[in-house]
Amino acid sequence: KMWRTLGLTGFASYGDSGGPLMLQRDGSWTLEGVQSRICVNDYSQNCDPTCPAIFTRVENHLHWIYSIINENTDNISDHLAAYAILASLLKTNYHKHRHDELK
Repeated sequence: KMWRTLGLTGFASYGDSGGPLMLQRDGSWTLEGVQSRICVNDYSQNCDPTCPAIFTRVENHLHWIYSIINENTDNISDHLAAYAILASLLKTNYHKHRHDELK
């Protein structure tokens, strides 16, 4: 019911809990997991990049997720519009700062 992952270019750390595990299949990205735990070095108490991060499988909780969404659909169009604006702003901000880093 869980995923264990090791990053090739990075690793999970403090504050990453609840973050997504996204997988690309046939050109589409899907949310497969939500980060549950990180591994910490017993001696230093720092995050251990050699230890896998633990993700909860989203598909095991879809019934509950859909029940929450269905209970809160009265204002869903307002929420979706707000998320679309937020996503656009984040994307613009990311590309602006990424462009500045590459100069």
